[in-house]
Amino acid sequence: MAQATFMEWTLQHELGHHVHDFHAPGVLEKYRDAMEVKPLTDAEAEKQIGAANLAEVKKRGGKGTPVMVGDKGYVLDGGKVRSYQPDLFPGGYPSSEYFSEHYNQAILQPESTAKEYLDVPQKTAKDARTQLDALKAKGAPQADIDKASQKAAVADREAASWKKSYDLMRNDTFHTDKAVDDAVSRMKAKGATPEQIDKFKAKAYRVSTPDQVARLEAQGPLAPD
Repeated sequence: MAQATFMEWTLQHELGHHVHDFHAPGVLEKYRDAMEVKPLTDAEAEKQIGAANLAEVKKRGGKGTPVMVGDKGYVLDGGKVRSYQPDLFPGGYPSSEYFSEHYNQAILQPESTAKEYLDVPQKTAKDARTQLDALKAKGAPQADIDKASQKAAVADREAASWKKSYDLMRNDTFHTDKAVDDAVSRMKAKGATPEQIDKFKAKAYRVSTPDQVARLEAQGPLAPD
């Protein structure tokens, strides 16, 4: 796929904000939930972090740094207090910019989107589990095992979170799952074999939009890898 221009990238990013505000308003909350971002009422927030910390969250506003309490961060976003997990997002609070960047990337760079949201997190989780198993097998100190276990647990959560985000963008925003189902029906009508259908569906899962699925379908069920 050709390299996107700066103008294309910027336009698609801003369109992503329009999509979550108007075209698919419920998807952004689902997306936040996939990233373990939780909306809180003032009463819920005060119970979790106390009145003083709640006041500090509101004082800092939507553009302020998070207030850290225990293992969670708290911010004001979209007029609501929200908690998030810094161990999943050590770079900072995952605001709606994450959604727009994902929307943008899904349209312009579907290959890198699949790698970022599926391949890399899943490999990281697998590697963490392998390291944990190796430490257990050689009888490493319990402190090392506990540290590796915590790392593996976070990696598993990250992999699940990124995959859920990928599926929400692909299916709830673009409705690509329906496009795949429709394409499969047409392929079956043309006599495609179960093996050809499975190959197509595996490829189709790694693209994000109906247009991208249509291009795959146009290649035929025996398109080369």
